[in-house]
Amino acid sequence: MNNSRWEIWLDDPRGNRLALLNGARSFSFTRVANSIGDFSISMPADFDHSLARVDSLIEFWRAPVGGSLKWVGVGLARRFDYSGWPATLTIGGPDGIDLLNRRIVAYAAGSAQAAKTDYLDDMIKEIITQNLGSGAVAARDLSSLGLSVAADLSAAPSATCGFSWQNVLELCLRLTDASRQAGTELYFDLEPTLISDSQIGFVFRTFTGQRGADHTYPDGRNPILFGPEWGNLENPSLEYIYDEEINYVYAGGQGEEADREIVEVSDSTRIGASVWNRREGFADARNEPTTAGVTTKGNEVLAAGRPRLHFSGDLLDTERARYGVEWEFGDRVSATYLGRQFDGMIRAVSIQMGDGGQETLTARLEVDG
Repeated sequence: MNNSRWEIWLDDPRGNRLALLNGARSFSFTRVANSIGDFSISMPADFDHSLARVDSLIEFWRAPVGGSLKWVGVGLARRFDYSGWPATLTIGGPDGIDLLNRRIVAYAAGSAQAAKTDYLDDMIKEIITQNLGSGAVAARDLSSLGLSVAADLSAAPSATCGFSWQNVLELCLRLTDASRQAGTELYFDLEPTLISDSQIGFVFRTFTGQRGADHTYPDGRNPILFGPEWGNLENPSLEYIYDEEINYVYAGGQGEEADREIVEVSDSTRIGASVWNRREGFADARNEPTTAGVTTKGNEVLAAGRPRLHFSGDLLDTERARYGVEWEFGDRVSATYLGRQFDGMIRAVSIQMGDGGQETLTARLEVDG
């Protein structure tokens, strides 16, 4: 689907708008959940090269057919490629998440800034505040440039962590992994925000469950189904992977040699999949003082050893499933394939506009189970 309307603005590094880039020859923008995205934009030969500088902000806005103008994202100019004569310029770089990659936790081990017990989503926000925001020393504080941190939500599990001198982006990923292992998906983003009619900034937010809205079928808000039969899913792939299955676990608790406590846990249904399919593993639970704790550790290894399922497919922008109207980057949606339904989050979206004005949108849904 095409005929969307675009606005692309070139701003100075402080977010003040300088020029509307209506004459762009081609461009692309990619967003990835909990990761650094990327953009590229090729300018015509008559573009004023002096306007573009390191960390100029490039705003990408898109209005789909029947939808309103919304931000696709904001990039920071870090690559400048001149070619031909008269010289044309292609500008590229990362999106706002790259700002997290430019900081470390610059505090000593054991300090209040480098050792915390908190809800993991609130902990991440505090780390951003203390290393990029209003809680950082003047040379590191970006709040005067329009960077803010949203209010705490206390929606993720609580944990105790130490992280002196770690890279902030890598630390955020570590803490989202900890939240996932504790049962709650956790996402973060630096979203562009209007400070005034002519200036933009960034606000740091966290999200649990999914990055965007829940459109899964049938219980989500305005549920949407993707599938070959609906004409909005291409290249579906479904894998069942049994290579690393463990379905019978010996969990070893306290004690030595023959006196060591051993608890056995198993999944008889999985074992019965074939006459060969008993696949054993060991869980080291020597730090568990009770039989219940040893059993829990064994069940954790048993659960981790389940056969894996992987589904993937390309989502299409169609009249009944319009990107920017019915679904967005970060939404949770449903896909059907071979009589099964798969619910997952749209973790990456890439949009390209070619020289001929033809828009190409690529969105990938991947579900592991």
